[in-house]
Amino acid sequence: MDIHLKEKLVYDIIVGIHYFTFDHQEYRIVPNNKFDIYHANHLYHECVSRGRFDNFMSATERTVYLNYYDIWTYKNEEDLKTLEKNLQDMKLDLYKNRINISYVNGLRKRIQSLKNGINKSYMNKNKLFEETLEYHATQLKNDFLLCMSIRNDKGKKICNKSNYLSVDYRLITEARKVLDQNFITASQYREIARTEPFRSMWINAKYRTFNRNIAELTYPQKILCSFSRMYDSVYKNTECPSDDVIQDDDMLDGWFIQQTKEQEERQKEKLSEDKLSHLKHGNGQELFLVSNNQKDAESIYNMNNHQGRNIIKSRNKQIEAENVVKHQNLKDVRMDLHLQATQESRESMRNKRR
Repeated sequence: MDIHLKEKLVYDIIVGIHYFTFDHQEYRIVPNNKFDIYHANHLYHECVSRGRFDNFMSATERTVYLNYYDIWTYKNEEDLKTLEKNLQDMKLDLYKNRINISYVNGLRKRIQSLKNGINKSYMNKNKLFEETLEYHATQLKNDFLLCMSIRNDKGKKICNKSNYLSVDYRLITEARKVLDQNFITASQYREIARTEPFRSMWINAKYRTFNRNIAELTYPQKILCSFSRMYDSVYKNTECPSDDVIQDDDMLDGWFIQQTKEQEERQKEKLSEDKLSHLKHGNGQELFLVSNNQKDAESIYNMNNHQGRNIIKSRNKQIEAENVVKHQNLKDVRMDLHLQATQESRESMRNKRR
C-alpha cells in the first residue's frame, strides 16, 4: 500500500470523522456515543419482537424457502463448509511449503480461485436476505445510527431519537455513499495493523490511541484493534514466524492453523493421559477400550499418539490383506517380540561374562 494512502487511512480510522456536501451545505459524520448505540439496539429488537414488518419473512423462513426452491440447499451449506475447510488446508500447505517457490506460486492461484468460489457461494446464500424481517430491522438500526451521527456546518445534530425518521432520506443516502467510498478491506486493515505508523501507536497506547471509551469505538476502530491484538499474539509467540510469513496474509493464516492444530493435539494427549492414568497397571503397552457408538470410537482413536495411529493403520492394512490374523502374527507384535528376544539374549550374554 502507498505510504501516503496508508497514513490517510490510519488517521481516518483514528479520528473517525468524514466530511461531505449536500445541497451546497457541509456536513460531517462523527462517531456514535454509547447512548446512540443503546437506543439503536433497542430499536432493532423492538422491530423484530413486535413484527413491525409483518409482510417480511424471518431469516429462518428464508432458509426454508431457499432450500425448498433449490436456491440454497442444506447440501449447499455443507459444501460451503467443505470449501472453507479446503481453503484452510491450502493455507496450511502454503505455509509448510513456503520454501518451494514454484509450488507456492501455483498454490496461490488455487487459493484465489477457491476464494472466488466461496464468495460466489455466499452471494447465493444471501439471496433474498433483503426480504427478511432481520434485514429491515438492521437497516432501521443503521439508519438511526447514521442520522444520529450527522452534524451540520454549525456542529449541531440534524435530529434526535424521536424525529430521526423525518430526516431527508437523500441526505442519509449521500452520507452512506461517503462511508461506502471509504471502505477498507481486510487486507488493508492487516497491513495497517502490522506496519508503521500505526504499529508504534498501538504498542505505546493500545486502545488509548483512539482517545475514546472502548464501548464507543467505531466499527473500523474495532476491526483495527482486533487485527492489532492478533499481531501482538504473533510477535509474543515463542515460535514467532519470520517477517516474510507475517507480511503474507494467507501464509500467516497457515501458521495460525498449524499452531491451532498443534495445540489441539497437545490438549488431546493431555486429556488422554488423564483419562487413562487410572486404567494403567504394570508395564503394559496397550489398553483396550470398548466404544458404544461411532463418536466414542473416534474419541478413543484420538487418544492414540502418532505412533499408535500408525500401528493401527498397519494392522488394518494387514488384516484387509490376510482376512484373519492372530494377535501374535501381527507385524508390529512380531517385531516387538523379536526386539524383546534380542534384548533378553544380550542381557543373558552379559550375565555369563560376569
